[in-house]
Amino acid sequence: MNEISDAIAEGAVAYMKRQYMVVAAIGVIIAIILYFVFGLITTAGFIIGAIFSTIAGVIGMSIAVRITSEPPKRLKKVWEPRLV
Repeated sequence: MNEISDAIAEGAVAYMKRQYMVVAAIGVIIAIILYFVFGLITTAGFIIGAIFSTIAGVIGMSIAVRITSEPPKRLKKVWEPRLV
């Protein structure tokens, strides 16, 4: 059971790394455009928003992976003694 949840967590981390690398590259391009069109304040707001969005995404994925692996573990504890 732990091997499966560890594999899911590993896959989620790999997915997030890949996704955020692509999003970061696009975000840098957008930040450069924002700087020249709107100025420093708007660019700073965009970058701060992107950072907090990234943090929220990582926390959300971490919680989702942990929560989805918990019910099977609890069911195994409950049902395994009854099946033996």
